[in-house]
Amino acid sequence: MIRQEPSSTKGYLYTAVLYLAGANVTKALEVLNDGLRNTPATSAHYSLLHRYKEAAIERENVRIDFIATCPYDICEIIVLYMPIEAIHVSMWVSKIWYNKLLLYPSPWRQLKIDPEVIQGKIYRSTTSLMLPFVAHHVERLTLYGRLPKMNNIYLKKIAEGKFPKLRYLDIGDTIDGGETDNGFMDLVYHALPRVAGTLTELSISTAGLPRISLGRILKALPNLLSLHLAVQPLELSELPETTKLTKIDLYVEDTSMTNSVLRPVFERSPFLRIVNLTNCASNVLQALENNCPNLTILVAESELYDSSIMDEGDLDYSIDDLAESEGGLRTMTLSGIDSALPLRSRIDQNRDRLEQMHIYAKPGDTISDWQPLSSFPMTNLNTLAVYVNESSIIGNIPAMLRAYPNLSTLTLESYLDGSTEEIFRAVASIQKLSTIRLAYFDIRCPHLTQILERYANMGDRSPLQELVLKHCPGLTFDVMKAACRIQSLEQLTLYGIDQSVSVSNIDECTRLIGELPSLTYLEIGGMPISDEATDNIIASRSINGVCFAEGVRVTPEAETRLRDCIENFFWAEP
Repeated sequence: MIRQEPSSTKGYLYTAVLYLAGANVTKALEVLNDGLRNTPATSAHYSLLHRYKEAAIERENVRIDFIATCPYDICEIIVLYMPIEAIHVSMWVSKIWYNKLLLYPSPWRQLKIDPEVIQGKIYRSTTSLMLPFVAHHVERLTLYGRLPKMNNIYLKKIAEGKFPKLRYLDIGDTIDGGETDNGFMDLVYHALPRVAGTLTELSISTAGLPRISLGRILKALPNLLSLHLAVQPLELSELPETTKLTKIDLYVEDTSMTNSVLRPVFERSPFLRIVNLTNCASNVLQALENNCPNLTILVAESELYDSSIMDEGDLDYSIDDLAESEGGLRTMTLSGIDSALPLRSRIDQNRDRLEQMHIYAKPGDTISDWQPLSSFPMTNLNTLAVYVNESSIIGNIPAMLRAYPNLSTLTLESYLDGSTEEIFRAVASIQKLSTIRLAYFDIRCPHLTQILERYANMGDRSPLQELVLKHCPGLTFDVMKAACRIQSLEQLTLYGIDQSVSVSNIDECTRLIGELPSLTYLEIGGMPISDEATDNIIASRSINGVCFAEGVRVTPEAETRLRDCIENFFWAEP
C-alpha cells in the first residue's frame, strides 16, 4: 500500500499498527517517521501519525522487569543457567530481585565457599546474608579455602539444624595459615549428628588439623556411604557395630594408617565396593583379608610410583556402573605392597570378574608372594600393567601372562636387564593384544621382533592399535622396521634407538610410517630427524598429531614445515 500510494497516510498507519502488535517498536517508529516525511501536513490522518509516533516512543522507553513479572517456572529456568557469581550480583539490583532469587532452589542446591570464587564485598556479604534463607535448599556444601571464620559460621548453622537436605559435605584446607585449630574438629563433630539422617558423602582434605577420629565420624553418620579423608594424623576410637559405607578413600601423610586402624573398619563395613588407600602400610592386605565380600575396586598404595608410560585412561571406570553391578573384584592396583598372598582366596573367587590389574612391585619380595596372580585363569582380564624395580615379580610374569588369554592392554616397565625371553614367549601366545607399552624393558632377544612381524604380516586384520617402545635396550633397526609395517597402528611411540641405527635407517622407518593408513599420533624421542624423514612424516594422510621429545635433533626449517603441515605438532615437556 505504501509503494502504491507513498503520499497516503493509510499505508503508514496500517504498517505501523502491525509492527506495534508484534512488539517491534523500532520498525514501527521507522515507518511512522517515513510517513511524516513523505506525506503533506494537510493530508488526512497526518495528526494521527504524530500521535502513534508519540505512543511508540513512550512504549520504547518502558523497561520491563522480567524477574519481577515473569512466571515462577520461567524465572527458575533462567536462574538455573546463570553462574552463581551473576546470581550474587543480581541479588543487589533491587529488593524484589533479592527476595525472588532466594525463592529458587536450583542455584542453592550446590553451595561452594571458596576464596578463589568469593571475591569482593558483594559476594562475601551476599553469602553471609543469604545463608538463613537458602540453607534449607542446600544439598551439596563445599567449605574450601582459607576462610575459617565463614566456614565456622556454616558449621554452626549445620549444628543448629539449618541444613535439612544436606547430602554431601566437603571440608578442605580450612585452617588459616596452616595453624592448628583444636576447636575446628570439635565444630565438625558437633555438626555431623544434625545431618545424620541425610548426609551420605563426607570429604575432609586439610592439613594442620588435630588427630581425626575415624570412629567418631562413622558413629555420628550411620547413613554415610562415601568417606574421603586426606589428613595427617588418624585414629580409630570407638566404631559403630556396622557401617553402610560403600566407598572409603584415605590418604594419610604420616604413618597412622596402620592395620590396627583399618582392620576393624573392614570387618564392620560389609557393603564396601571401593577401597582406595594411599600411603598405607606395605602389609595392608593382611587387614583386608576376606572382609568386604562385595569389593569391586581395590587400590592399595604404600609407595607412589610415577610411570613414564602409564595411560590414566586405563584406570577409567564408571562408579555408577560398578554400583549397579553384581559385585566382585574388577579393578586392582597394588603399589609397594609386600605380598599378594592375602588376596589368594579373593582372587580365586573373582577369577572370572577381574578386568584390570596394576602392580608396582618393590625390592625385597619373592616369587611366591605373587603366585596368587598366576594361580588361576582370568579369562575376563583385559588390562595388565607391571612396573618392576629389583623385584622378584618379574620371574612370575610369564605365568601371569599365560593365565590371561584375553588380555588386550599390556604395560611393562622394568629397569632390569635380561630375563625377558620367557616373557615375550608368553606375550606371543596372547592373540587379542591391542596395546603394547614397554619402557626400559630389555628387548634384545629376537622374540619381540618376531611378534611385531607377525602383526605386520596380518595386514589390516592385526588387532594391535598402539605400540610404545620407550628407552628399551635393543631398539634396533629390525625392531623399528617391523613396528613401522603394522598397518593397524593408530598410535606409535619410539624413544632411544640403539647405537647401530643410522640416519638412513630412520629415514626408511619414517617412509614406512608415512604409508600407514590408520596412524593418527606419532611420538619420537632420542633420535635425529633429517629433512627427508620430516617430508616422510608430512606425507602421511592420516597423522594429525606429532610429538618430539628430548634427544630429537631437527633443523629449524624442518620444524617449521611440521608446524605448518601437522595439525597438532608439539614438543614434550622435559
